Amino acid sequence: GDEPDNALKLKTLYHEYAHSQLHGLKSAFKDRPRAYQETQAEAVAYVAMQNIGVDTSNYSLGYVATWAKDKAVIHSALS
Repeated sequence: GDEPDNALKLKTLYHEYAHSQLHGLKSAFKDRPRAYQETQAEAVAYVAMQNIGVDTSNYSLGYVATWAKDKAVIHSALS
């Protein structure tokens, strides 16, 4: 069916919305490195999807791993 595809679209929407709220022109995190911002946005998307009962860890963990080469960056972004 279309569920995985639709779930990924919704997760992407959450990810982009997180960017708009966390990394916009007046936001607290706007000047953080791209890896930090991507990790943070994907973490928000992952948690949002978990909250509606959809596990996107197969996608999200790989995505975060691609960006967050530095464990300090990942820890900071997720906190």
